[in-house]
Amino acid sequence: MINVDNQYIDKAIESLTNLLGIKEDFGCRSLFKVYHSDKIKEYIKEISNHLGLNISINLFYVPANYSSANTGAQQFSSQDLVKTDSNQRGVEGITAQVIIPSYLPMFGTSEMNNFPIDVKISDNVKKHPVTFTAIMAHEFSHVLLHSLRFEEKNNEVYTDLTAMVLGFNKIMSDGRVVKEEEQRFNSKIVRTTKYGYLRDAQSNFAYRKIDKILSKYIQIKNKLISKNDILMNRLLKIKKKIDKIEKYIKILDKCPNKKKKYINPKKIVAMHQIDYLDNIYKSISPDENILIKNKNILSSLKHYNSSCFSAVEKEIKLLEERNSIDLAYKYVEDNIKILKKNISIFKRLKLL
Repeated sequence: MINVDNQYIDKAIESLTNLLGIKEDFGCRSLFKVYHSDKIKEYIKEISNHLGLNISINLFYVPANYSSANTGAQQFSSQDLVKTDSNQRGVEGITAQVIIPSYLPMFGTSEMNNFPIDVKISDNVKKHPVTFTAIMAHEFSHVLLHSLRFEEKNNEVYTDLTAMVLGFNKIMSDGRVVKEEEQRFNSKIVRTTKYGYLRDAQSNFAYRKIDKILSKYIQIKNKLISKNDILMNRLLKIKKKIDKIEKYIKILDKCPNKKKKYINPKKIVAMHQIDYLDNIYKSISPDENILIKNKNILSSLKHYNSSCFSAVEKEIKLLEERNSIDLAYKYVEDNIKILKKNISIFKRLKLL
């Protein structure tokens, strides 16, 4: 395991989040049904997709003591990613290996789509799905950093942290420690195995740091969702009031007040124009489209960076400054007040 301090980890996380952003957790537990149904290729495809890699994966299981020969290709033999006991002593050989050709395409190019990548993993890991997921996320992070030509692409700590900031934070934390119990006669033996490149203290620090950053983004998103919902609910109330105006007009036409003149007759006449209500709908339609677009953006947003909220924040700010929704609300409310004055309470109660 590599001995680094918290300051090093902090700097690495800052560098990676500036480059890659940060993602919500990969929902591996909902996909374990796929894993346990032996659809491993589908499962690891989900892992690579979550890292933004649309690659074709060739997975090979090898014995725990596997040792590869030099193939001439650029490759990573994860010699530090080994089983260790509770005293940090290595007890097995290579756990995983990804073969990265020197001609690996750049990230985001069409050549990267379905680019074949070979991954070898020890067959003894299969019985631990969380650890398996963590190891695969690490190996695919190697591919990602190399496809980005990142300066720390050969750094195993950065590779672990890449997986963590891109949605595998909890998985990397949970999967790095495996405890197995064995009953021998009248005693129970608990065997602890650890995986990864960080010691416990640095792993815990990285987990908390990344979780704090992610929580901050989610908090901002939730506040924007709340603001957008308030405006949308206001707009829906306007629509309901427009429907009420239409019903009041029908009552007025069906049972005209012949005993006295209408209050504000010019307004009553204006309300009878064919396109009167349509024009109110048209006036709020642009705002409604903006709010629906905002909702779709925010509800699907799982990958965050420093500018991910800028468009939605700008739209909401403009709506608030323009105050068009509140003005429309006041306009329809004034219409309803006029109609109420011209319709008896008995007739209005029939609508309830």
